Amino acid sequence: MVRIETICVILIATVVGSLAITTEAPIETTTEDVGTTEPPHNTTTAAPTTTASVITTPAPAPAPTSNPNQEPSQNNYTVTDGKRYCLLAKLGVRLSFSYPTVNKTNETIMFDIPAGANMTDKSTCGKNKSDDEILNVKFNTNWEMTMLFKYNSTSNEWSVNQIALTFAYSSHYFPGSSGNGSLHNAMRNSLALYSTGNGSSFQCVSDNAISDFNISDLKGVSMNFTTSNLHIEAFRSANNTNYAMSLPCAADTKVSNIVPIAVGAALAGLVVIVLVAYLIGRRKNKRGYESV
Repeated sequence: MVRIETICVILIATVVGSLAITTEAPIETTTEDVGTTEPPHNTTTAAPTTTASVITTPAPAPAPTSNPNQEPSQNNYTVTDGKRYCLLAKLGVRLSFSYPTVNKTNETIMFDIPAGANMTDKSTCGKNKSDDEILNVKFNTNWEMTMLFKYNSTSNEWSVNQIALTFAYSSHYFPGSSGNGSLHNAMRNSLALYSTGNGSSFQCVSDNAISDFNISDLKGVSMNFTTSNLHIEAFRSANNTNYAMSLPCAADTKVSNIVPIAVGAALAGLVVIVLVAYLIGRRKNKRGYESV
């Protein structure tokens, strides 16, 4: 009996003990990869630096005035139609302007057509001798000089019939003037200048001044056009650039007359000196004979 009770007590204790055992479920540990979060930085973006671009306009080049103590440069031009050299020209040109200023005074200024001034495609040969031949030269950016040649079938001569100049009237070229840079024309028509027989050239080393140009739209402005070291030949049929025979102009003839006149005067003076010396020597000899 005691044995049975003992077994029962043991069983009850075993059941109670097993109930008392607490089975803990495994604890799941969740580790969040939080990382290292830095506090946000206050980022200041510098505004782009704007540099004001300064455009520097270069001052205009000085006006190409001439040196009165020097001859203008001689330029060489040939006009061709591809078959012949109809027009040959070598010349220096000086332009002299008289103009009023804003101060009510009159000024004079001179310009030379510079060395290397370019001939333009306005320079043309005539298809025949009834057509005009033209020499057109550009300089000073927008200035142009034009010489128009005509042929006279009656006299069988050619000549320069017209000279024209397009120029910019501005205070840059004409200091003290009221000019605003607009273009104007100076023109001289019906010249019959440098008349020369066909097949010959015209040459004039001396200065040759041409005045009375018409500048109708500029009050008080006048111009003289002076050529020097000039050699031209128009209405040619030759396919070469050799000038035909030329006769000297009247101005060159006057200059050349100075040489023989000077030589003649020197010879006359020498004759007078020899004659005076002879008379003096003869008189001395005569006195010597008388004393003897």
